Amino acid sequence: MGQFIRYLHGVLDYGPVHIQDGEMMVIEGLTFGGSTPYLYVEHPENFQYGAEVSRFPSEPMTTWVLTKGTGGPIWVPVEDPKEWGEEAALRLVNFSGQNLSLGLGDLPEEIEPFLEDVAPGEATEYRSIAPGMYFADLVLPQENQILARIPRLHIHRNVPYSLYIIGNDQDWKGVLLVDGAAYLSSDFS
Repeated sequence: MGQFIRYLHGVLDYGPVHIQDGEMMVIEGLTFGGSTPYLYVEHPENFQYGAEVSRFPSEPMTTWVLTKGTGGPIWVPVEDPKEWGEEAALRLVNFSGQNLSLGLGDLPEEIEPFLEDVAPGEATEYRSIAPGMYFADLVLPQENQILARIPRLHIHRNVPYSLYIIGNDQDWKGVLLVDGAAYLSSDFS
């Protein structure tokens, strides 16, 4: 049985990644912050990756994030949803080096906590959210300091989103991906 896999390059100082299916090149030159649409892979054990593989995905849909491991870059699978309800849903996936919180509001002065104190390497559960345009703050919860403001986070009806934070404390990137179906990437650097 095959699986749907997409890839997100999350290591700032690691060069382009190439992904092959046997002898056939599938992805060439995926760079930091870049992601792919979901690819159907019949035999993921035959794939070769441009970095060490931590394990093969066990779910029908996964996002593989290239991140730092103890011996160098590794691919870490993040399970994507099978169901999320009738509303839009949002989760925060933290591949930065520090705990983060996410606040949302219709206006900057109305921003309230939405997802709190997410540790490095963790993904929150999906949380329902009404469709609309939001202001969002990434916050360092220990210092209660705003790391960055995202001025236009556009959420569509009936769509699950993951906001991936990748990179390191000094140079990071936010990538918003639609989970489970279509491909949409927004860069909030």
